[in-house]
Amino acid sequence: MNKSVEISVALIFKRVGFDWLGPCRNDILFIQRNKEPFYKYFELPGGKIHQNEAPLDTLKRELSEELGFNKSDYSDTELYNTSKPIGVRFFNKITHHYQGLSVTINIFILSIPREYKICSPEGRTCKFMNPLSTCNKLIESTYRIYRLFEIPTQLFISSDQYNFFSFPDTKNNINAIRIRKNSHIAKKYNLDVQKTIEFIKRQDDIFHKQFLPHVHGRKLIIIDGTDVYDSLDYEYKKYIGGLHYNSSQLLKLNKQNLWKRENSLQYISASCHNRQEINIANDLNLDFIILSPVLIDKSDRHKLGWNGFSQLVSEAHMPVLALGGIGNTDEDYIRAIQSGGHGIAGITKFWNKL
Repeated sequence: MNKSVEISVALIFKRVGFDWLGPCRNDILFIQRNKEPFYKYFELPGGKIHQNEAPLDTLKRELSEELGFNKSDYSDTELYNTSKPIGVRFFNKITHHYQGLSVTINIFILSIPREYKICSPEGRTCKFMNPLSTCNKLIESTYRIYRLFEIPTQLFISSDQYNFFSFPDTKNNINAIRIRKNSHIAKKYNLDVQKTIEFIKRQDDIFHKQFLPHVHGRKLIIIDGTDVYDSLDYEYKKYIGGLHYNSSQLLKLNKQNLWKRENSLQYISASCHNRQEINIANDLNLDFIILSPVLIDKSDRHKLGWNGFSQLVSEAHMPVLALGGIGNTDEDYIRAIQSGGHGIAGITKFWNKL
């Protein structure tokens, strides 16, 4: 049986006058491990939660021990423009599975003044780095945490009838799209992927600030199938943000045959309908899942309802999007969030709102 621990960690960056940049565009602080496992690897500052200790209290204690931060310097309500030196905000929570160990990670964002004093009472090496460009070794969960910034909250799913290039005037309304593959139209699917990329490339120079918003400077297009990705040339691959597995494919997955990302920002997602599939997604450390059907019956699957959705979300170790009878509306989005979800996904009802 795997050992389980819960920790708090922080993405710490210096305020440099452009607060909106946040941890995605600024270097963030890492500290080098001085023990096994992952000896000499760099990790986000933080540590294990003690019994009856709140995650934020854990963080303050650990940052005092590791970096010399003063516990009285925190503002617990503001990340930016704080009257105290350290701004702090809770960001997200995931569980990452290592061999023989499951680590639940409470992730906080911290901003500090440029001149704030940092010293390790433990004598450990501390460095501000960009995890996407550093040559230093980082522990595995680092990139998964970084990818959380671009998990879509509203995911459009294409179909034979609806696709991105069919709606040339909707560039401001779509921030992520999954191009769905149907097994009997593989050739058409390849064409749809290429047509979508070509459409984006044509518009990119004109609408780069409005078109498919992205945090880390990449496109939020998700495709179904490694074969299609492998067939794309280098320039086209740059427009692919991730790969999606349907539930049938998910049941056959393991860590050995899981898609190997070409860069650390590409995410891997899957469709889930029940506890068994969610557990597989958990073990594989997937970046997010789409859970369905929520509001309508689908084939032989009965609708979950928001209560059933909420129960299954509580067992997922990553963000969850609601699908199935979901419209691109504030009401459905709010219900998904209130039920513990990260956002919503849809096909017909999403595109019909454009």
